[in-house]
Amino acid sequence: MISPHGPSAAQGIHTLTLQNFRSYTQLEISPEGHNIICYGGNGAGKTNLLEAISLLSPGRGLRRARLSDMRLQNSATSRWSIGAHLNSPYGRIDLSTTAQCDTMKERRTCSVFGKTEKTLSALARHISLVWLTPQMDRLFSEGMSSRRRFVDRLCVALYPSYNDLLTTYDTLAKERLMALSTAPDPHWLQALEQQLAEAGLRICHTRQEVCYRLNGQMAQRHSAFPQAMLHPGGDADGLLSMSPETALIFYVDKLSKSRSLDHTHQATTFGPHRFPIDIHHVDKNLAATYCSTGEQKALLLSIILAFTSLMKEYSEGVPVLLLDEVIAHLDEEKRAHLFQELWALQVQIWMTGTDRAPFLTCENHAVLYHVEHATLTKQHAMHQEFMRL
Repeated sequence: MISPHGPSAAQGIHTLTLQNFRSYTQLEISPEGHNIICYGGNGAGKTNLLEAISLLSPGRGLRRARLSDMRLQNSATSRWSIGAHLNSPYGRIDLSTTAQCDTMKERRTCSVFGKTEKTLSALARHISLVWLTPQMDRLFSEGMSSRRRFVDRLCVALYPSYNDLLTTYDTLAKERLMALSTAPDPHWLQALEQQLAEAGLRICHTRQEVCYRLNGQMAQRHSAFPQAMLHPGGDADGLLSMSPETALIFYVDKLSKSRSLDHTHQATTFGPHRFPIDIHHVDKNLAATYCSTGEQKALLLSIILAFTSLMKEYSEGVPVLLLDEVIAHLDEEKRAHLFQELWALQVQIWMTGTDRAPFLTCENHAVLYHVEHATLTKQHAMHQEFMRL
């Protein structure tokens, strides 16, 4: 386990700094790789802290907010920044990300060891982040795009280059739609569709591989939470059952035949951005969509716990797990099971809640902070306070 009394070289975030981010004018916290539990009232700044950490990975973070919305309100500067020193098996790693929120343009950049990187994907080579938030409880009731984003985020955590693949796919899709609005050279359009199909198939195969690994991990785990099964469905299932050569020919032909339709709707109607991701409750042999709210929450926890184990084994970066208000609707028995499984993961965990009481059993496994008005106050363990009295 990662203990608050363990060595300072524990893997994870050693030091975290925020400037002009959300409710934080400036913050520096030094968890030294240990598990962190932040508790406090609503609006205290707990989720803001987890969101900042989530932005040490590519993408838009756990809230998927605009960069300008993350800036400290009434700040005199248009910039915010997040920096972290990581402890890894290979030594210390320095990461940072900065956003420029001008009125005309928003842009986020990142640096590794002080050197500005070309893309945000560079972050994922050093830190692997996965998170669970209350908003994700709607994963099964919202549209399929939420499930695709969820699986794609898992793919990025395991394979940093996957984020560049998604960017390439989106760029090619936009170029094709622009070309369809003109009178393009047919050979050039065909070459563009070939590249788009190749990128689309790579996305499908990566999703399939991550789902396969995750399903295997869940099947092997002994957990108090139900086993889920993830599977790329719809046209993705058909493509993945073909040989690579046949799948590419089929995909390119599909794009060619849908040119008129895509031009009319100004949207690419075939591709992984539309393919479904199926999630099932294994024990009940039931689609997660039809499970109760409590069962869906338990399935999500099962997926996140299993994926964290997978991330620890296969990811390039230092694994870090972010859990925002995950114990809010768990009874005492379920909380005890969750804590037991979390400490067994042996990765750094950042967890939030409104009250200290549910975390009393965690004080030998984590450092507790009380959060109020974007100020973090380190707490002594209850038994230490009692000894002083």
